[in-house]
Amino acid sequence: ASRRAQAVQAYREWLEDKYQRFVADLRSQLRSAETAPALRLLALDSLMVLAAVEVRCTRPGRGPHHPALGAASGAFAQAVVGMSGSRTPLPPSVLRRFSDAYASNLDVAFYLMRHVQRLARPAASRGAPGASR
Repeated sequence: ASRRAQAVQAYREWLEDKYQRFVADLRSQLRSAETAPALRLLALDSLMVLAAVEVRCTRPGRGPHHPALGAASGAFAQAVVGMSGSRTPLPPSVLRRFSDAYASNLDVAFYLMRHVQRLARPAASRGAPGASR
């Protein structure tokens, strides 16, 4: 491979790492009870904007790719993990925003259920209370 191709690949790997860290930071802000409700709302909005960008840019020039919402490491999955992993109830403003602005979209609702199923599998295998076997 040429030096240019190696440089481009190194840049892509660096950028992917930075992006994944940013998404993880937003997920942590959404999840944390110590984060102010207004910042948790901004974290949700940011993750949902990033999820929309992933849908539009996953296959450049070929139209939206809605299955990108199903990617386990994608921004939408991380939003679901952030909301479901909070040790305290989410602020009503966050729940209302998700419900009113995002969950009414059929693609979002479909992939929300897929991620909830994915999150439920490990709980069921650990014998968590209330988990069906």
